[in-house]
Amino acid sequence: MKIIPSTVISKASLKKISFKNLDNITYCLYGQTTVHDTASLTIDPGVVIKCRDYTSYILANGTLTGIGTEAEPIVLTHIADDNFGNPRDSQNDGVQAITHSSSGRIFLYGGTNVSKIENWKIHYGGYDQNNWSVYVSNNNIAKNCEIKNSYRGVWFATNAQVLNNSFLNIDYYPVGRHVNKGNPVLIGNTVSNVGYIGIVITAFGDDSPTLKPMDFAGFTNVAYIIDATQTIAEGNTVTIEPGVVIKNIGSGYYD
Repeated sequence: MKIIPSTVISKASLKKISFKNLDNITYCLYGQTTVHDTASLTIDPGVVIKCRDYTSYILANGTLTGIGTEAEPIVLTHIADDNFGNPRDSQNDGVQAITHSSSGRIFLYGGTNVSKIENWKIHYGGYDQNNWSVYVSNNNIAKNCEIKNSYRGVWFATNAQVLNNSFLNIDYYPVGRHVNKGNPVLIGNTVSNVGYIGIVITAFGDDSPTLKPMDFAGFTNVAYIIDATQTIAEGNTVTIEPGVVIKNIGSGYYD
């Protein structure tokens, strides 16, 4: 069932539905679905969403609530992924190769109410090597999710909570931080077969933030990584607390 590009402007839900004797038919996401800042979208446990390609994503400026269960996770994956959905071979073309980060993304940006995704399987998410599977800012939560087969895992900022997620087959970075004011939380996350173990700094905010030590994936005071030029805007001061470790990759530096 096709999800056409649209903007949610009130209260909406994505439920398991049956069609032509297919129970819990797969949804296919085309383009961008935006949740307006005053709106909400609830996704039921067990829903399977397959993305047409990397231009497909859900942008939650309002409230997105998707609470799956261990028995019925919510799935976001590529249209050619025949491991999930009903029918599993959504394109009726047999087994096809899928490249990393060729599927869709989730953006949890809303700041009025808390958005939360829990017990999701997010496979092949991203766009290219510079994009992330999941973006979490403000007080929003990504919890107990399996993030797999991507270039980059979760981008976080402000007071985001990234809890008990597993990162598998991530080519580059499982997590990246936009360093601005706030107290983000990384607890209980695990990694397997990832390119780098650390927190890559994607940018410094213009609110004079403080860079504090953080633990991640069983590593106490894990290193921050800089892999590209990061600029501190004129008039801002970034305070780096004692004990913080910053490692450069290639020509990465900050000025």
